[in-house]
Amino acid sequence: MIFGAIRNDICPVIVGCKWKWLGLGWKLKIVARALDHIDREIVLFADAFDSIIVHHEDAIVRKFRRFNHPFVCSAETNCHPDSRIASFYPVAPTRYCFLNSGGWIAEVDYARDLFRRLKIEDLPDDDNDQRFLANAFVADPSILKLDYHCEIFQSLWNAQQDLSFDPVRGIINYVTRTTPSVFHGNGVSDMTQVVAWTGLDRLQSNASIEFREHETIPGAFVPFFSYQQEIKPMRASIVIASHNEGECLSKTIKSCINSIGDHLNEIEIVVVDDASTDGSIEAVKRQFPHVRIVSNSTRQGTSPSKDRGARESYGKVIIFLDAHCNPDPGAIVRLIEDVEKLDGKAIVTPAVPHLEVDTWTNRTYQVGHTFRTNL
Repeated sequence: MIFGAIRNDICPVIVGCKWKWLGLGWKLKIVARALDHIDREIVLFADAFDSIIVHHEDAIVRKFRRFNHPFVCSAETNCHPDSRIASFYPVAPTRYCFLNSGGWIAEVDYARDLFRRLKIEDLPDDDNDQRFLANAFVADPSILKLDYHCEIFQSLWNAQQDLSFDPVRGIINYVTRTTPSVFHGNGVSDMTQVVAWTGLDRLQSNASIEFREHETIPGAFVPFFSYQQEIKPMRASIVIASHNEGECLSKTIKSCINSIGDHLNEIEIVVVDDASTDGSIEAVKRQFPHVRIVSNSTRQGTSPSKDRGARESYGKVIIFLDAHCNPDPGAIVRLIEDVEKLDGKAIVTPAVPHLEVDTWTNRTYQVGHTFRTNL
């Protein structure tokens, strides 16, 4: 969960990690207590042990706003832990019709008030938080909304067969036709496939994380680590520096993905946002959640941005592209193979055809000069 969150520019706050575990009821209570010390408008809760966040904060918040409710909770296909209340649930539009307490997002003020009204503090430490919230929801379905279509939350127990991977959109629930943002390996779920799809399987198992105390939340910690040290090298990195490139940036990324083909798990795409203000970076975050964004707080220029992208990439081979390029199918892989054959002894520049931006087609009869510079 930590690595997935930080990779998507979300700084997780870990509550209770250094306290003695007292039970699921206790877990809900310490989260409710933490809300009294949070100065943000919205809070996202996810179980730390078996959750993966795959989208950026702004994408998740945008989905949350579409629910038009201050509290949205994960839904699953199993009525757990008390199947006897299944018939009391409201009629649902999908088979994800039962509450799962392992993930929820809410307006902080509403969540505080709701937990007070539900008298969370009276919940025994060893009680089941999911049973408690499920009973509260069945008694009054207006207190929250379930994420029936897995817009934000995807519970994996008895649901992994609903998922597939698309190189452009990422992980898709093809039953609900959505791209979930938070995956929860509840029950007896196997998260191996989801981890591989997200690229988190490249994380070193011996990663060292330092937990520092949160400044305002008692008993809470913030993780710190060197991202560069925990990632295994990739075959190649495509570094794209971009400043207000509009829809060309998304088209370039899609062209790169098409060019890479079956080698997507070997090649990462890193976009360096050079203080864009035209919404092009937000569009990339929505359309390509697996693309890594590195942001400059102020305009630095193309060369410094490319340099930063190279320094923060994990590829053994680095490919620099402008944000208005349309590489042909297979071209990127062939370029990487050329560099690999030279064993790092040369810089390789491909022949570049003229791009007709309006139609996004290459004029193959107008090709620039290709050259090599021996080192």
